[in-house]
Amino acid sequence: MTNIAQSGWQEATISDGDTSVDIDLGALFTRIVVLVPSLTGAYVTVSVSRDNSTFFTLEQVSNGDELDSVVNDSRAQIVDIGGMQYIRLTANAAQSGSDANCLVKGVR
Repeated sequence: MTNIAQSGWQEATISDGDTSVDIDLGALFTRIVVLVPSLTGAYVTVSVSRDNSTFFTLEQVSNGDELDSVVNDSRAQIVDIGGMQYIRLTANAAQSGSDANCLVKGVR
């Protein structure tokens, strides 16, 4: 297992639909920083995988609802991902153009 404090920034584009490609952070991380531009009528959810085969949508422990964020303005968010290496971002509405270019970085 690689032990690094942070990964490099990676692009997670939500294009021609509503889900980004799978992002390999390069190691196991407890958190990610997501830079999200203003999206059109959308909220973003994060899915995680330990092996890049089965992805699980993060949920709030308190009520079982999807952990999501309404993104009407550009923002940086820190998301706990529980020691996973692979992630994908999903918007509930299709995005296009530069509005769909998010950046993701794993941090410890």
